[in-house]
Amino acid sequence: MKYIALIVILFLGQQISGQEQVDYYQIGMIHAGEGEYKLAIKNFIEELEQEPENHLAWYNKALCEYFLYNIDKAILDLDSAIESNSEYSEAYLNRALLKAEMTDYEGALIDLNTCLDIDENFNEVYLHRGVLNEYLMHYDQACKDLSKAVELGIEEAKRFIEISCSPEREANYANVLKLTRISQDTTYGYSGDNPIKVGTGLRGGPSNQREYLNLLRDSHGNSVGYERKGSCCHYASENAIFGSAATDIYEITFLNKDGLEEKVLLHISFYDYEEPIIPIGFQTIKAMNTQKIDKGK
Repeated sequence: MKYIALIVILFLGQQISGQEQVDYYQIGMIHAGEGEYKLAIKNFIEELEQEPENHLAWYNKALCEYFLYNIDKAILDLDSAIESNSEYSEAYLNRALLKAEMTDYEGALIDLNTCLDIDENFNEVYLHRGVLNEYLMHYDQACKDLSKAVELGIEEAKRFIEISCSPEREANYANVLKLTRISQDTTYGYSGDNPIKVGTGLRGGPSNQREYLNLLRDSHGNSVGYERKGSCCHYASENAIFGSAATDIYEITFLNKDGLEEKVLLHISFYDYEEPIIPIGFQTIKAMNTQKIDKGK
């Protein structure tokens, strides 16, 4: 996820009864800056036991939880940061990004709107809301948000405007918004004869393949690594040249249930779209909560 960064604010130690109080927040920030997120969290907890309304401690603890893939805990910590300081717009922004990653798009939009209620010139919020609206195919609003982001100095928004503000934006795209169902077919995705059909997204070509793979998690809830290895295994498709489409082969790297690195190959096609589901051996953050099983595939 982009644009998540630790807010480095160091508080000075206080004097209590002639002795210097341990500044757990500052120690936590040092550990966080060194990538020692578990130690950082331990110190943020110590800080919060002394100062439970310290919204920065809640916020930075949330980011550390995120870097450890504990997204549910990160969201709860951001809830606490907002309860401690309801005007802290950065907490709303990062909670929105986490909600979007959890595929709670409606909740993400609510938080982004709240950010702008607090600060109508928060330029990064217009970028993220524009990209999210574009992803949800709310093109008119996306065009307005992205144009505003450019006006406020976010150059990156220009590359998204080409789609949202284009007269051809109503093309038949198929975005991979959610994955909640797990296949029971051992060949689904593992065989060229039964590929994962993700269709063509807003960015064209293999963009939906990346969106799909970005949603996959291993049994520990960690993101998976992936690398395209080539293509093979043609199948009949009306959307491909000469009526024959090849599947792309991706090598997926993940941790198995024993915590050991493992690699498998998945076959994915962007020529056709059939509602994608999760291949056996993987899950998604959303599926962890719903545990829906697709018995029809």
